[in-house]
Amino acid sequence: ADYYIQDIKRKENGFLFLVKNDKIGYSNKFEIKMQGRFNLENALAAIAVSKMLNIDDESIQKGLLKIKVPGRMMVYEKNGRTVIIDYAHNALSFKKLYESIKLDYPNRKIISVGGAVGGKAFNRREDFGKIVGKNSDYIYLTTDDPQFEKVRDICNEIGRYINDKTKYKIIINRKKAIISAIKKSEKGDVIVLLSKGTDNYQRIKNKEEDNKEININFSRKNKPFRDYHFDDVAFYSIINDTKIKIFKYEDIYFTEFIYNGVNFDIELQNVDKEELVVLLKSIIK
Repeated sequence: ADYYIQDIKRKENGFLFLVKNDKIGYSNKFEIKMQGRFNLENALAAIAVSKMLNIDDESIQKGLLKIKVPGRMMVYEKNGRTVIIDYAHNALSFKKLYESIKLDYPNRKIISVGGAVGGKAFNRREDFGKIVGKNSDYIYLTTDDPQFEKVRDICNEIGRYINDKTKYKIIINRKKAIISAIKKSEKGDVIVLLSKGTDNYQRIKNKEEDNKEININFSRKNKPFRDYHFDDVAFYSIINDTKIKIFKYEDIYFTEFIYNGVNFDIELQNVDKEELVVLLKSIIK
């Protein structure tokens, strides 16, 4: 290519870089306020086309500084952790994203959270498993616009392409998957939230459903019930012929189920399993 980049300097919120064209003796510095080294390639393409259209450098720079793409390389730093939100969802975007992360955050542990859409682009499941699996130290597979497919089936298919079966876990609820990733992380880790970008909904059966929780408060009760089996990971509670899967993480119980057409998404802390079943019995009558 006639135009190329040199002297890349990473800043807290973007990059400074030099663009050159030896054939015409061109050299000028530019800045972008976006993370991700693949955005340097996008900027270079925009600069090259602009120069062909005889646009002056000052106007090009002003335009570049205004560019921000919600959901693309949004970086947050807190408590020694780095959280990156990026709507990467196919082979090329996965490769570019992880190449950039490994250059900008060398020797850091990477925890990824994401999934694949339902009903189309089935090859993305293999792309996710192979590319994200190769570049991540741990992965939480979760919901990403499942449409008419079961989320667990999509996640299981992705998991087939992850070589190390010990390095991933399926958590259907995306919010809980993100919470688990943050809790699992340590100082210095990079948490990558893939696929959805800034979308606050899931596409399910051709409808956009908000990622909202139903918060349920209840008074403490002492009546015990013994109609469930408990283990360290999850247990099923059979209540009035309704089968409910309940997960426990540290001192928090999570459960999701549909009853009488209502989606229940419950998170309870500092209760025991007896009290949790009392609550569920009060809902499912």
